[in-house]
Parts: sequence; structure tokens; C-alpha cells
Amino acid sequence: MLQLGCCPEALQRHVWSQVQQLHCSQTQPFETVVADYMACTQQNRELEVRVGVLDKEAAELRDEVAALQQRLAAFDEAAVRDFAAKAEGYKADLQRASSELTSLLRDKSKAYEELLSLQRANDLLKAASAEAAEAAELAACEALGLKARLAEVSGQLDEERQARQLAAAEAEARVAAKVSAEAEAERLRADNAALEARLCVMLAREAERLEQINKMHEEMMGNAKRQQVEAGAASQLLGLLRRKGSNASAPASAATTPSDTSAAASRRTSLTDTAAAAAAVGPGGSHGALLWGSLKQKMGLPEGAAGPPKERQLPAAPAKFVQAHAGGCCSLCLQPAGHLAASCGMDKTVQTWDLNTASHVHTYHGMLGSVNDVAFSSNGRRLLAAGGDKRLLVWGTASGQVVHTLTGHTNGVSCVSCSPLE
Repeated sequence: MLQLGCCPEALQRHVWSQVQQLHCSQTQPFETVVADYMACTQQNRELEVRVGVLDKEAAELRDEVAALQQRLAAFDEAAVRDFAAKAEGYKADLQRASSELTSLLRDKSKAYEELLSLQRANDLLKAASAEAAEAAELAACEALGLKARLAEVSGQLDEERQARQLAAAEAEARVAAKVSAEAEAERLRADNAALEARLCVMLAREAERLEQINKMHEEMMGNAKRQQVEAGAASQLLGLLRRKGSNASAPASAATTPSDTSAAASRRTSLTDTAAAAAAVGPGGSHGALLWGSLKQKMGLPEGAAGPPKERQLPAAPAKFVQAHAGGCCSLCLQPAGHLAASCGMDKTVQTWDLNTASHVHTYHGMLGSVNDVAFSSNGRRLLAAGGDKRLLVWGTASGQVVHTLTGHTNGVSCVSCSPLE
């Protein structure tokens, strides 16, 4: 009897029904064999009784034949003649008895043959019974296996019950973490709104500052043009004064006073300085370097060497090959003011790489289809991806967690871009 008290009632009924079905399927084929064996045994016993009766009748017939022969020998010739007719009758009876005996012997041989066939059947039934015993032993072994399986299933049920309890506790912890995360998210949204307001104010101030710088630049360009015109006029005036001075220096040298000489000298000095400044400016507008330097000072930018920037040379060969995505890489972007590069591909993932060490940093999951495009936010703290599953996902670059899921497209999203002011 199976001990099923420690298992649930439904499992007990299921296992008990399986054991009963196994018992019926293994014992039912041998019930007909055992019934046939019992019938053959009964028939064998009946044939043995019949053979015994036939043997007794044959012995009685032999005795009668011996008695008749003795009586025939005892009778004399006269009695033989007297009883010739009777002898003939007895002979006929003897022949009849002999024929009956022959038929009985034939029946006996047939009975022996049937007995031999029954013995063979008996042997077969014994072999079948032995096989049935082996099958019963196998059934017992299977029953033991079922018991062991039942014990294993009970252990698995206990483990599953414990696992469910742990899962329930973990789910409660996750719910609490979700509540705290939602509160933190609300706080971050408020901070984000305040930061956005401050950023808008700063952008408005920067726009005003850029307008002022543009006005200053226009004024300085106008001043530069005006100075160029004045310098040209001053140089022409200086030439005229020099020519007039050279023409009038000889006749008027005796009539000039020391005060007039000093005033003319001061005028010539001021005109000479003005011409020197105009010459320093030059007709080609080389004074622009001074103007651009003053513009950089106004904008608070560092002074740099003048001249065109140096052309960067591309490397002749790649520094490193990276097998990034199974099925192919769809897009690549660089982190603004950072050292990371992000790639996306047909394997439904986004991966980041360190450009300084050429090593893998993080893998971002969440897409249900191929990732067609990827982009960093302006501060590099968020990573956006366009997926073939009609969604846009936003991850935290450092945490790798999905921050936002954007939906609304009716087909796969093929491209994504971030505002440089956000």
C-alpha cells in the first residue's frame, strides 16, 4: 500500500489511478492464460480417469478372453461339436471384443497423445506463469520506482512552495523599491523641470549676449572701415603738407619765429603718428587681427595663434577590429565631450565602447526587434535608440536601466536625434 499522506489529494488520486491501471494492464493478459491452464488441468484429470476406466475394461476383457479360452480347452470334442454354434458365437463375440479392444487401444493411444499435448501445454503454461512472475516482479520494481518518483515530486513541490514564498517576498521588496523609485522619479522630474526653467533663462541670456556681441562686432567693423578711410585721408594730407612745406621752407625760413616753428613741428608729429597708424593698418585690412583679438577678449575666449587650423591626418590602418553585433551593425554615435562610442545592430542590443582603451563597457537590452539608430543626449547621460519594434527606448548611460519608453510610430523607427540644447 502506497503511503501518500504527505502529498496533495489530487496527486494521490492521480498516482493511485496510475498504479491501478498499471496493475490491470500487467495482470489482465495472464488471467486468460491461468484460466486456460486450469481448464487443461481439469481435462487432463478427466482423461486420466477415462484412461483408467478403459484399462480396467481392457483387463476385464482379457480375463473374459482367458476364461473363454479355458472353457474352450476344457470342452471335449463332443462338447465342441455340440457347442460349435456357440463357439462360433463366442468367436464372433471375441472378434467383436477384439475389435472393441482395438478401438479402445486406439482411444487409449489418442488419450496418451492428448495427455502428451496437455503436458506440453502444461509446460507452456508453467513457462507463461514464470514469465508472469517475472512481469509481476518488474511491476513491483516499477511500483517502487513510482514510490521514489512520488517522493521526488513531493520534494519538488516543497521546493516550489519555498521558491514561491521567496518570489512573493522578492515581489514585495520590488514593489517597495518601485514605490521609492517612483517617489525619486517624481523628485527628479521636479528637479528636471526647475533645471529646464533655469536652462531656458540661461539660453535667453546667452541669446541676448550673442546679440550684443554681434552688435559690437558690427560697430567694430564700422570703426575699422572708418579708421581705414581716415588713415587714407591722413596719408594724403601728410603728402600735401610735405610738398607744401618743402616748397615754402626756403622763402619763409627767415621770417618764422620760434613759436611758429614749434607749432608746425607739433602738427607734423601728430600727422606723422596718424600716418604711421594708417600704415600699420594697411590697405588690406590687417588691423582685423587686432579687432578679432578684441572680440575674443569681449567674448571671454582664450587667445590663440592666428592662421588656419592644422589638417588632421587619418590613420593608414584601423587600430582594432571589434565583433560587436551578430547580424551586422546598423549605426554608431560618439558621446559629446566624452570618451564613449555607442553602436547598435540586428541583435536587438546597444553596446558602448571606451575609445581610450578600445574595450567594451556595457550592453543595453530591452528592444524586441533590430536597433536601427542610436544617439547620446547633449550631456551624455542618456542614450536613445530607434527600434524596428515601433518604439524608442531611453537608457541611463551609467546604470544601463530603461528610463523611458516612447511609442506612437505605426512602423519601425529608422532614425533618432537629440536636441543640442536639451
